[in-house]
Amino acid sequence: MTAGRNEGLGMVFAGLAASSYAISSVMAGVAYGEGTNPATVVTGRFTFAAIIVLTFLLLSRRALTLPPQSFLLMAGMIVGSLGTATGYMSAIDYIPVSLAVLLFYTFPLLVAVAESLIERRPLSPALLIALLLGFVGLALALGPDFSSLDWRGIAFGLLAAFSSLPLFLCGRQLVLRYDAITVAVQVNLLSLVLAFLFAVLGEGLALPTSDSGWLLLLGCCGFFASAFLLQLYAVRNASAGSAAMVFNAEPLVTILIAWFLLGQALDGLQWVGVILVFAALSLLVKVKG
Repeated sequence: MTAGRNEGLGMVFAGLAASSYAISSVMAGVAYGEGTNPATVVTGRFTFAAIIVLTFLLLSRRALTLPPQSFLLMAGMIVGSLGTATGYMSAIDYIPVSLAVLLFYTFPLLVAVAESLIERRPLSPALLIALLLGFVGLALALGPDFSSLDWRGIAFGLLAAFSSLPLFLCGRQLVLRYDAITVAVQVNLLSLVLAFLFAVLGEGLALPTSDSGWLLLLGCCGFFASAFLLQLYAVRNASAGSAAMVFNAEPLVTILIAWFLLGQALDGLQWVGVILVFAALSLLVKVKG
């Protein structure tokens, strides 16, 4: 498929992926109160995703392996996937969640700048405005707490952000050259092995202690699997920078879920932030339209 062949469709996939990631994160946060831990969630998400995409691959009789020349891109995507998941989940152990999210969501700007440098083309003023407007809106919507600035949490948050560079950029090149389902199988199987080793050597696995905890964990993993596939199709159709920008919707969906389902109040500045992010996304659609 030609790069950027259908930017609009790619951004739709990115929006659906962002929403699925948000629902998965909300379920994970609630599941922690039912006895599980971040290492279990990360391992479980890769396990569930690997099973689903492998089953689909076998039923559709797609190729199971990728050629040797894909190794470097595959390694970059796996490092990015693990770095993003581990950095984000670890950051919230040291700093407030709102600050961890804000640090992580510097990645749309990072991806857009890196892609423009790689392709040797300048960022358009409209796209740069959309990226900056989205970040400012996200900062207002989150209302980050700066009262606890542990350097480890900041480091993990930035690790998650910079890990998104190979995740998006290598992922785009892989799905432009090879079948997205085969790519998803390889990435999730290898990430699963590494995540399991990190879990065993680190804090260990902790299974849920209630039926509701199991349902939450399974739901978290299921939404992650769908989000991962949607993300691959997003970067196959849209540029990595455009797809990454749409992912600003993920924390907004989380905030709106908390407001609508959990009854958490939003103040005036947070609503302004929500509006600014949606304005940034609208500007992006106009730029790419």
